[in-house]
Amino acid sequence: MFNRGYGLDGMAKAAAGIGIALVLALIATIVLVILLYVMILPKSKDGKLNGFFQWVHNYFHMKKLYIESVLRFFFIFGTMFGLCIGFFFMFVMPPYVIGGLMIMIGTFIVNRLVFEFNMMVILLVKNTMEINNKLNNKGGDLFADQGSFTEKFSQAATAAASAASAAASAAAASAANSAQNNNAQAPAGDQAPADNAQAGGAVCPSCGKPVAAGTKFCMVCGTKIS
Repeated sequence: MFNRGYGLDGMAKAAAGIGIALVLALIATIVLVILLYVMILPKSKDGKLNGFFQWVHNYFHMKKLYIESVLRFFFIFGTMFGLCIGFFFMFVMPPYVIGGLMIMIGTFIVNRLVFEFNMMVILLVKNTMEINNKLNNKGGDLFADQGSFTEKFSQAATAAASAASAAASAAAASAANSAQNNNAQAPAGDQAPADNAQAGGAVCPSCGKPVAAGTKFCMVCGTKIS
């Protein structure tokens, strides 16, 4: 006969023991986590720890992906298992030759595709981790490099703008000098007839060349002198 009172009492004691174990486990977990964060997990401790503690540091910082080895094992095991099942199906009574071949081929293809897909994801994660490690080793200079590039680009743009401004100023100065030279030459040309006229000689109304007094036609262009 089952003793209900003893059974309930035993269950109560078991529950109390489980509760005590959970509380103690929670307290121990908090203490261990604090110790890990203070003594092992800081990045400044990397390479300075020995043996087991360095392995713990690498383990919690995910420096190595164990899932790659686990997936490779299951890929090899699953492929061999499927090939063996397909092979033995070909010789059972009654023989399933076609079914066995389909199992062997299907297992080989499906396992391979699943493993390749998983490996692609793992390689993506590993490449991301390597990039992060390189950036950390450089002191996280990614934004500093971008700032340097921006600064250099700004300097180059400023230099180009200064060169363009200097070229425009030079062109404007050259145009101003040319205009001044033209203005200086024009009055001189216009002053010659006046000087000739003041000297008492006639001037050709067509070409502006001086004409001797009493001459009826210009000796240069043949215009009649009135």
